[in-house]
Amino acid sequence: MNRNLAENIFLTIGELISVTELIFSRASLSAKLRQLGSSGFDSYNFNRSLKRYCRNNFIQAFNKNDQIFYRLTEKGFKKLTSYKYKKSFLTANEKWDGLWRLVIFDIPEGKKLAREALRWKLKQFNFFPLQKSVFVFPFKCEKEIRSLADFFKVGEYVEIILAKSLGSKEKELKNLFGL
Repeated sequence: MNRNLAENIFLTIGELISVTELIFSRASLSAKLRQLGSSGFDSYNFNRSLKRYCRNNFIQAFNKNDQIFYRLTEKGFKKLTSYKYKKSFLTANEKWDGLWRLVIFDIPEGKKLAREALRWKLKQFNFFPLQKSVFVFPFKCEKEIRSLADFFKVGEYVEIILAKSLGSKEKELKNLFGL
């Protein structure tokens, strides 16, 4: 099977759902893939991919009103975020511009899954947690963090602040980041 098609199917699942609504139908996924002009799309491989994602516990099928729907599992959500956001976009291969990036968020309890996913990704990208909802990073990342927040549909709750100093924590963080 075309590996590119399988990845396109999974990424399209991510575009169809929000973090709070993790349910989609076969028809909505198929229509979205066709709309995006997914290369190599055919029904046989599409159905095969869905079955494999179910078998590997990335998605879960269930019946509702005599129609089959799918739900993204926690394992599937992790796989989706790893496809969508590779760790490589936040490498420290540039010269530090002397500014700290503080990512601050106050995401409501109703979007708890999104809040936890954002926190998990920031830690994965080696942001330093100053507090539960305040993370620090020394290199340019504003565009990527905006994209990540939009992906989780919590952009309105996320702020990125540029700061010249972090006070008493600065020396510790410079050492931590090798600056």
